[in-house]
Amino acid sequence: ATQSAAPNARISETAATRVAALHHALKDRDAALRTYLDIAESEGLTSKTRANALLQGSGVYFEILQRRALRQGVTDEQWDELRQMLEVTQTAEGVSHQEVKIARLMRLESWTWQGQHELAVDELPAFIADYDETTDRREIATARIFGTISLNHLGRHVEALEQTEWVIGAYEPEEWVWPTWQGLPRAYFERFHAIYKLGAAAPELQRLAREIQRHYPNAGTTKTVTGLLERHGPRYRGHE
Repeated sequence: ATQSAAPNARISETAATRVAALHHALKDRDAALRTYLDIAESEGLTSKTRANALLQGSGVYFEILQRRALRQGVTDEQWDELRQMLEVTQTAEGVSHQEVKIARLMRLESWTWQGQHELAVDELPAFIADYDETTDRREIATARIFGTISLNHLGRHVEALEQTEWVIGAYEPEEWVWPTWQGLPRAYFERFHAIYKLGAAAPELQRLAREIQRHYPNAGTTKTVTGLLERHGPRYRGHE
């Protein structure tokens, strides 16, 4: 019995993790969150399993808050709770370099989601500096896109344009970079928005709009661009 205890514990860890992942796959995020937190609080786990459960639980909670933000709203306390979870994840024993990177990225994104745009922008340079543009390209691109969203909200359109140009230059338009997020369409939209706010003339804006429509005809952000052009018509000059 003594000899089989450790293998049985590992089987239990694996089974619980699979149950949590199944809840998540079935979009039962509340159950997935509870299961991941139960795993993280269990005794006798390997540090690697606990760190992964903390990260996965943080990610699920972030998804829950994102959906609440689009419907009934999220309190500052809930956003703070998420970032506290991410901080615990980053400092957990056995946490990997990849897990720390993802936790930091979620923290940056959370500021943009919360509307704390200055704080999102403040965290962007350190994130870019700490990771490699080749091996960590997707995460850096994600951080730059969220930084761009916040920069545009702050009216810092020249800086926003610089960030989007990096993202657009890093990938071919048709690359499938983010499995569940239209990151590249958003980057092209934020570039259009920055150039629009900087007062570009109609021909340049129309050229950019055609490029977006060609590459991403079904993206929600493309519909926004098309709506702007239709609303302004031939007098469209890129400023309100």
